[in-house]
Amino acid sequence: MSSGVGFAVGVTVMPVSPPSEWELIDPDPLPRLGEPLSGWLPARRSAGEAAGLLGQIVVAEAQLAALRAELVRDLAAARPAPADPLPGGHGAGAVGPAGVSEFLPDELAAIQNCSRAAAVTLLEHAELLTTVLPGTLGALAAGVLDRPRAHAIAAEVAATGRETDPAVIA
Repeated sequence: MSSGVGFAVGVTVMPVSPPSEWELIDPDPLPRLGEPLSGWLPARRSAGEAAGLLGQIVVAEAQLAALRAELVRDLAAARPAPADPLPGGHGAGAVGPAGVSEFLPDELAAIQNCSRAAAVTLLEHAELLTTVLPGTLGALAAGVLDRPRAHAIAAEVAATGRETDPAVIA
């Protein structure tokens, strides 16, 4: 039976937030994977332009190294060492920072497409930069300190051990 009552649905479209600042104003198609980054730049550059771009690359590499250290530390935090003792006795498989899975260096090596030894070094430096050397990590993230110097500092702290007085490290 029909009661003679009907229903209708109305829809109103309106923006709920301003457009993201990440949206490109003039979106050019991104270069295909494997295309050299130099293809994004003018073909002919003056010496001054080349020097300026090289300086920008140093800063960008430093900022990426800081981000990499933070991401490696996040990955290490997500891969804790098992609570059960490892077969083979105390210290079996203990490579890299304490408290992380013995398989993390292998996983990181696969992710970074590097050797296991390079992954262990990356893990150790990331752990030191994010815990013992936060000032160094901050300078790296700001692009004030370059990647090789930051890793040299981390390598020196790793070699002298954590027993070094924090004031000396600072």
